[in-house]
Amino acid sequence: MDILTVIAGLCISTAALAYLAHTDPKRRRVFGQPGYQKPRRVWSSLLVLSAPGVWLLISENGAGFTIWLGALTVIGWGVATTNPARAEAWRETARASLNIIGRVVILGWSSLVSGVRSVRAGMKLVRDGTERIALLEARVDQLEAELQRLRPALQRFQAIDVDGSWPEHKRSKTIVRS
Repeated sequence: MDILTVIAGLCISTAALAYLAHTDPKRRRVFGQPGYQKPRRVWSSLLVLSAPGVWLLISENGAGFTIWLGALTVIGWGVATTNPARAEAWRETARASLNIIGRVVILGWSSLVSGVRSVRAGMKLVRDGTERIALLEARVDQLEAELQRLRPALQRFQAIDVDGSWPEHKRSKTIVRS
Protein backbone atom coordinates (compact mmCIF):
# COMPACT_ATOMS: atom_id res chain seq x y z
CA MET A 1 0.00 0.00 0.00
CA ASP A 2 2.91 2.37 0.63
CA ILE A 3 4.12 2.08 -2.96
CA LEU A 4 0.66 2.94 -4.28
CA THR A 5 0.55 5.97 -1.98
CA VAL A 6 3.90 7.17 -3.31
CA ILE A 7 2.82 6.62 -6.94
CA ALA A 8 -0.48 8.44 -6.38
CA GLY A 9 1.39 11.28 -4.69
CA LEU A 10 3.80 11.47 -7.62
CA CYS A 11 0.91 11.67 -10.08
CA ILE A 12 -0.72 14.50 -8.14
CA SER A 13 2.56 16.39 -7.74
CA THR A 14 3.48 15.89 -11.40
CA ALA A 15 0.14 17.35 -12.50
CA ALA A 16 0.71 20.42 -10.31
CA LEU A 17 4.29 20.76 -11.57
CA ALA A 18 3.16 20.51 -15.20
CA TYR A 19 0.52 23.18 -14.54
CA LEU A 20 3.13 25.50 -13.07
CA ALA A 21 5.42 24.94 -16.07
CA HIS A 22 2.55 25.48 -18.50
CA THR A 23 1.50 28.79 -16.93
CA ASP A 24 4.98 30.23 -16.23
CA PRO A 25 5.23 33.56 -18.09
CA LYS A 26 9.02 33.48 -18.49
CA ARG A 27 8.96 29.94 -19.90
CA ARG A 28 6.16 30.87 -22.31
CA ARG A 29 8.09 33.94 -23.46
CA VAL A 30 11.30 31.94 -24.06
CA PHE A 31 9.45 29.42 -26.23
CA GLY A 32 7.65 32.17 -28.15
CA GLN A 33 4.20 31.43 -26.82
CA PRO A 34 1.62 34.08 -25.97
CA GLY A 35 1.05 34.92 -22.33
CA TYR A 36 -1.26 32.76 -20.24
CA GLN A 37 -4.68 34.44 -20.37
CA LYS A 38 -6.28 32.94 -17.26
CA PRO A 39 -5.23 33.84 -13.73
CA ARG A 40 -2.36 31.71 -12.41
CA ARG A 41 -2.95 29.86 -9.20
CA VAL A 42 0.61 29.56 -7.95
CA TRP A 43 -0.04 29.15 -4.23
CA SER A 44 -2.78 26.57 -4.64
CA SER A 45 -0.57 24.70 -7.14
CA LEU A 46 2.32 24.70 -4.69
CA LEU A 47 -0.03 23.43 -1.99
CA VAL A 48 -1.21 20.59 -4.24
CA LEU A 49 2.41 19.92 -5.26
CA SER A 50 3.60 19.52 -1.67
CA ALA A 51 0.47 17.88 -0.16
CA PRO A 52 1.53 14.28 -0.95
CA GLY A 53 4.92 14.84 0.70
CA VAL A 54 3.26 16.26 3.80
CA TRP A 55 0.85 13.31 3.81
CA LEU A 56 3.74 10.84 3.60
CA LEU A 57 5.48 12.55 6.51
CA ILE A 58 2.32 12.65 8.63
CA SER A 59 1.68 8.97 7.98
CA GLU A 60 5.22 8.25 9.22
CA ASN A 61 6.36 6.91 5.87
CA GLY A 62 9.87 8.33 5.75
CA ALA A 63 11.03 5.94 3.03
CA GLY A 64 8.04 6.82 0.89
CA PHE A 65 8.73 10.53 1.41
CA THR A 66 12.34 10.07 0.32
CA ILE A 67 11.28 8.14 -2.78
CA TRP A 68 8.60 10.76 -3.58
CA LEU A 69 11.09 13.62 -3.16
CA GLY A 70 13.76 11.98 -5.34
CA ALA A 71 11.29 10.95 -8.04
CA LEU A 72 9.69 14.41 -8.03
CA THR A 73 13.12 15.97 -8.56
CA VAL A 74 13.79 13.79 -11.60
CA ILE A 75 10.27 14.40 -12.94
CA GLY A 76 10.75 18.15 -12.40
CA TRP A 77 13.93 18.08 -14.52
CA GLY A 78 11.99 16.22 -17.20
CA VAL A 79 9.17 18.79 -17.14
CA ALA A 80 11.66 21.66 -17.31
CA THR A 81 13.50 20.25 -20.35
CA THR A 82 10.34 19.43 -22.31
CA ASN A 83 9.37 22.01 -24.92
CA PRO A 84 5.74 23.20 -24.93
CA ALA A 85 4.85 21.51 -28.25
CA ARG A 86 5.90 18.11 -26.95
CA ALA A 87 4.23 18.81 -23.61
CA GLU A 88 0.99 19.63 -25.46
CA ALA A 89 1.22 16.36 -27.39
CA TRP A 90 1.80 14.47 -24.13
CA ARG A 91 -1.10 16.31 -22.51
CA GLU A 92 -3.43 15.22 -25.32
CA THR A 93 -2.14 11.66 -25.06
CA ALA A 94 -2.61 11.72 -21.28
CA ARG A 95 -6.12 13.15 -21.67
CA ALA A 96 -7.06 10.41 -24.15
CA SER A 97 -5.51 7.74 -21.91
CA LEU A 98 -7.34 9.06 -18.87
CA ASN A 99 -10.60 9.03 -20.82
CA ILE A 100 -10.01 5.40 -21.74
CA ILE A 101 -8.94 4.51 -18.21
CA GLY A 102 -11.98 6.35 -16.84
CA ARG A 103 -14.29 4.42 -19.13
CA VAL A 104 -12.66 1.13 -18.20
CA VAL A 105 -12.93 1.96 -14.50
CA ILE A 106 -16.57 2.98 -14.85
CA LEU A 107 -17.42 -0.08 -16.91
CA GLY A 108 -15.52 -2.27 -14.48
CA TRP A 109 -17.28 -0.66 -11.54
CA SER A 110 -20.69 -1.05 -13.14
CA SER A 111 -19.88 -4.67 -13.99
CA LEU A 112 -18.79 -5.25 -10.41
CA VAL A 113 -21.97 -3.67 -9.08
CA SER A 114 -24.18 -5.71 -11.40
CA GLY A 115 -22.24 -8.85 -10.49
CA VAL A 116 -22.72 -8.20 -6.78
CA ARG A 117 -26.43 -7.57 -7.39
CA SER A 118 -26.69 -10.85 -9.30
CA VAL A 119 -24.94 -12.73 -6.51
CA ARG A 120 -27.27 -11.14 -3.95
CA ALA A 121 -30.30 -12.07 -6.03
CA GLY A 122 -29.00 -15.62 -6.37
CA MET A 123 -28.38 -15.86 -2.64
CA LYS A 124 -31.87 -14.52 -1.97
CA LEU A 125 -33.35 -17.02 -4.42
CA VAL A 126 -31.43 -19.86 -2.76
CA ARG A 127 -32.42 -18.65 0.69
CA ASP A 128 -36.05 -18.21 -0.35
CA GLY A 129 -35.90 -21.55 -2.15
CA THR A 130 -34.66 -23.35 0.95
CA GLU A 131 -37.36 -21.68 3.03
CA ARG A 132 -40.02 -22.67 0.50
CA ILE A 133 -38.69 -26.22 0.38
CA ALA A 134 -38.80 -26.40 4.17
CA LEU A 135 -42.40 -25.15 4.16
CA LEU A 136 -43.34 -27.65 1.46
CA GLU A 137 -41.69 -30.51 3.35
CA ALA A 138 -43.56 -29.52 6.50
CA ARG A 139 -46.84 -29.49 4.54
CA VAL A 140 -46.05 -32.91 3.03
CA ASP A 141 -45.35 -34.30 6.52
CA GLN A 142 -48.64 -32.85 7.74
CA LEU A 143 -50.55 -34.38 4.83
CA GLU A 144 -48.83 -37.75 5.31
CA ALA A 145 -49.79 -37.73 9.00
CA GLU A 146 -53.39 -36.95 8.04
CA LEU A 147 -53.29 -39.72 5.44
CA GLN A 148 -52.01 -42.21 8.04
CA ARG A 149 -54.87 -41.23 10.30
CA LEU A 150 -57.39 -41.69 7.49
CA ARG A 151 -55.84 -44.83 6.01
CA PRO A 152 -57.80 -47.41 8.11
CA ALA A 153 -61.08 -45.85 7.04
CA LEU A 154 -59.98 -45.86 3.39
CA GLN A 155 -58.94 -49.50 3.63
CA ARG A 156 -62.31 -50.38 5.10
CA PHE A 157 -64.10 -48.62 2.23
CA GLN A 158 -61.91 -50.38 -0.31
CA ALA A 159 -62.57 -53.75 1.31
CA ILE A 160 -66.30 -53.22 1.15
CA ASP A 161 -66.18 -52.12 -2.47
CA VAL A 162 -63.92 -54.95 -3.61
CA ASP A 163 -65.75 -57.56 -1.65
CA GLY A 164 -68.98 -56.65 -3.34
CA SER A 165 -70.88 -57.36 -0.16
CA TRP A 166 -73.04 -54.36 -0.70
CA PRO A 167 -75.98 -55.16 -2.88
CA GLU A 168 -76.28 -53.25 -6.09
CA HIS A 169 -79.49 -51.51 -5.15
CA LYS A 170 -78.01 -50.14 -1.88
CA ARG A 171 -75.05 -48.51 -3.53
CA SER A 172 -75.41 -44.78 -3.83
CA LYS A 173 -76.27 -43.52 -7.23
CA THR A 174 -76.28 -40.03 -8.49
CA ILE A 175 -79.68 -38.92 -9.64
CA VAL A 176 -79.66 -36.32 -12.34
CA ARG A 177 -82.87 -34.43 -12.85
CA SER A 178 -83.56 -32.50 -15.97
